[in-house]
Amino acid sequence: MSTPPRYVPDLELPPYSHVPGRRPHPQRHPDGHGLGPDPDDIPAVTDLRQWRSDRVYLSGIDLFNHGYYWESHEMWEALWHRTGDDVSAALFLKGLIKLAAAGVKIREGNPHGAMKHAERAKKSFQHIREVEDEHEMGGLPVEKLLAFCNHIEQIAGDIIPRPDLPAEIVFDRFLLP
Repeated sequence: MSTPPRYVPDLELPPYSHVPGRRPHPQRHPDGHGLGPDPDDIPAVTDLRQWRSDRVYLSGIDLFNHGYYWESHEMWEALWHRTGDDVSAALFLKGLIKLAAAGVKIREGNPHGAMKHAERAKKSFQHIREVEDEHEMGGLPVEKLLAFCNHIEQIAGDIIPRPDLPAEIVFDRFLLP
């Protein structure tokens, strides 16, 4: 598998990806790595049309693509809280958050949980496509996100996680805006 590109090259990847019950909680435990969104980088309102300059959004992509699923979830959740009245942005970020949660569930050895999160992500992306009539958000084609969700549902039970690793890329595809 090739190495995915970095969108925020100065973002230092943490020493480990949080896997609940296996690693210290990043913020609540004194030995945690402390990575989370920088409050100064979080916009007052998320505008995904400006995704190329959104460090928090792009940091989430970098973290996800390099196997830091819990950490990417945290980045995107910070933005999700700032979507205001933008239903499409809220659904899009919710879908990404669910994809990241699927990665966490794989690392936990819970393929059923991963499949459920992929199914929920798919519902968000389907709504964006069908009701909101959006075909791309944050530089990501909605059809490819739907295909990613379907792929996770199909392969989740076949992935043998290695939660002892500091970080692990468990999916054989990346988010590439």
